[in-house]
Amino acid sequence: MLSNRGEYQQLYSGRKFYALDPKPEDLSFVDIVQSLPHVNRFGGHSVRPYSVAQHSINVARISGDLAKKKSDNSVYIRGVALAGLLHDAGEAMIGDFVTPVKKQVPQYLEIENKILDVIFKKFGVIYKAENLPEEVK
Repeated sequence: MLSNRGEYQQLYSGRKFYALDPKPEDLSFVDIVQSLPHVNRFGGHSVRPYSVAQHSINVARISGDLAKKKSDNSVYIRGVALAGLLHDAGEAMIGDFVTPVKKQVPQYLEIENKILDVIFKKFGVIYKAENLPEEVK
């Protein structure tokens, strides 16, 4: 659908989301939580279903544990874990490409990173999509 901000998609919550012009007020945690369990990792080619939601939870746990080994600063540890939890949240808005394709479509990465930066801003992640902490990578 078209508006003065370009085309949009309607999200689960009923909000309009403009992938090419994302704004924090367009996003809801409910929309992210509703969508990510339905997005499969590896293009669905795994022995068992493995959603982006489960992957994100795993990354949050692992990155938080790695941050604890690096620092006893609880603000730092929580910030790294939150970045891990939300590092693929843009896929809730625009889906996912398998990595070999994603690497060949720079426009996708630009759009995904722009969306991620807006998600990070909305939910208090201090990092930028292109500069995630080592514990999250």
